[in-house]
Amino acid sequence: MSKRKNTSKGYRFIQIIQQMLDCNEFIDIIKWDEEGIKIKIIDKSLLQDSVLPRYFKHGNYSSFLRQLNMYGFTSCKDQNGILTYKHPYFTQNQIIQKFIEKKKQTRLERMKAGTFMMEQEELLKTMTSLKQEQIKIQQQLVASIKQQLGFQHHFKLIIERLLEIKTIQERRGVFFIEGVRMIVKAMKPEACKLNFNIE
Repeated sequence: MSKRKNTSKGYRFIQIIQQMLDCNEFIDIIKWDEEGIKIKIIDKSLLQDSVLPRYFKHGNYSSFLRQLNMYGFTSCKDQNGILTYKHPYFTQNQIIQKFIEKKKQTRLERMKAGTFMMEQEELLKTMTSLKQEQIKIQQQLVASIKQQLGFQHHFKLIIERLLEIKTIQERRGVFFIEGVRMIVKAMKPEACKLNFNIE
């Protein structure tokens, strides 16, 4: 019963891979190579965000690659650095399901896989938290810059006002001095007359 269930799951996974590769909609994301022997993963991000969620209960790219490895697919990169996977019994022209078997995991491997998943989830949480913290810091920085610009503008207005006051005071000082001079000048003849009468 258990063996039949695992076989069914394995068939389902291989069937999904075939459907993904046969779908022309995803040709810029995942496709067969020119010879129809290797699976080419062209865009990891779009595969994770757009393709995997349509066929699986998740969009976990690492889990998808792990599944390929567990079913005997081997990975390598082509001359352009594109990641490829191949299996001797999984090609575009022929798929021999009975020879594509899931590797049996030991208890230690299962524990490692579980630990890896937990660490990955923890890492994703940490990255999300750091990203949120970064956004907060950026917002605070923008607010601080705006505040500093506001202070600078305010100080500029104060300095301009002080200069205006200084200019007004200087003008008033000049007017005052001129006024005193005029008064003194006007008083001189009177002083002369007073001196003459006393004599």
